[in-house]
Amino acid sequence: MTSTPGSARPTGAATPPLSEPARPVGRFTRAERWVHRTTAALTLVCVATAAALYVPQIAELVGRRHLVVTVHEWAGILLPAPFLLGLASATFVHDWLALAIGLVLAGHIRMALADPEARRGMRTGSVERPWAEREHPLWLRDEPEGKVEERPDAGAEAG
Repeated sequence: MTSTPGSARPTGAATPPLSEPARPVGRFTRAERWVHRTTAALTLVCVATAAALYVPQIAELVGRRHLVVTVHEWAGILLPAPFLLGLASATFVHDWLALAIGLVLAGHIRMALADPEARRGMRTGSVERPWAEREHPLWLRDEPEGKVEERPDAGAEAG
């Protein structure tokens, strides 16, 4: 036993005996692993080809736009195939649905942050005429020039 300076008695504990190694527990079947890996691969292909199509710097590096479009379309068409084969579990479906909802929500937040006039319209119920002409010209179809119609539920502008 050893002593630590300042301690009243020797320190150290008996080393517990080595236990047998833990055995792995099966969680996913071979089919479920195949579904997950195939879906992940197709998703990565979709993301990579989308980047090659929509990010100009990557598009210049890749070239062959027609081939990239074809690969992107086929990867997107095949993406639900593993699920449609009936090999997906409820957890798998839940995870993808949650991801889709999260992406849609993030996109809406990004669009709202990028357009202060739209946010003002959501708060007050009215927008500036030039914005309405540019973004939603049909809104002005029946409205006479210079008249701003206040909606009954539009209150004072909130901060």
